[in-house]
Amino acid sequence: MRFSELHGQWLADRGFHYNKNCVLPKSHLRVRCGLVEFARRTGDFGVIVRPHMQARTLHQSVILATLLATLVVHALISASCGGGGTNAVPVAVTPTTMDLSAVSLSFGSQPVATSGSPASITLTDTGNSTLSIASLALTGTDASSFVQTNTCGASVAAGGKCTIAILYTPAANGTHKASLTITDSALDSPQSVTLTGKGLHDIILTWSPSTTPGIAGYNVFRSMSSRQSATPVNSSPISGTTYADTDVQANQKYSYWVTAVGSEGITESPDSPGASATLPSP
Repeated sequence: MRFSELHGQWLADRGFHYNKNCVLPKSHLRVRCGLVEFARRTGDFGVIVRPHMQARTLHQSVILATLLATLVVHALISASCGGGGTNAVPVAVTPTTMDLSAVSLSFGSQPVATSGSPASITLTDTGNSTLSIASLALTGTDASSFVQTNTCGASVAAGGKCTIAILYTPAANGTHKASLTITDSALDSPQSVTLTGKGLHDIILTWSPSTTPGIAGYNVFRSMSSRQSATPVNSSPISGTTYADTDVQANQKYSYWVTAVGSEGITESPDSPGASATLPSP
């Protein structure tokens, strides 16, 4: 802190001596005979000392200086003057930093009201001290379509790691976006991870297998009106007895029929009984 001449006179009237020219190399606290000097990375500091302190231990001399708010500084002063000797006490700085293995997660397309596999992020404490975690929160308009679980707890030790898992379950059709916001004691807090996914409506069909031996598979026909306008949704025979139709729109009714295809890939059985489904909106 800098003092004006008026402050200096005020101190002199009360038995103090003000030295406005004390400057030291950065990151050290020094005790010199008759003077206590302090310097940081920016600026110089005036120093207040009582006269006749040259031969005393300076345990009671305290200097208050404003350091960078993000640095934690510990300094113990214990020195005595004699013969002009100088003792230097290093300042210990312990910043806290962290790293995330990803800053965005994309879940692709997922049928509405169903969940895929969770995606994970690794959080690493890359600093020299324990990382305190205040909260991990899902934010944004579509936050309800995502769920997070984690192994981080309230803190992560220096050099330690924890895992954050995100599960996407779209609540409606369309693109969804949210953020995972992490509030902690790191210098760059809060951190944010972008989450995106697309909810799709689908209709899942199942049928009983044909009793005719040697069939090649099945064709599925779809229509929004009648069987006469139905077209196949598959380009080649389906080998199983289930099919998920994802090329559908909300608030629409679809009807389906299934046929069995002969081994030569040409002959087809009569249609199965029709089945219909109406998708919700949205």
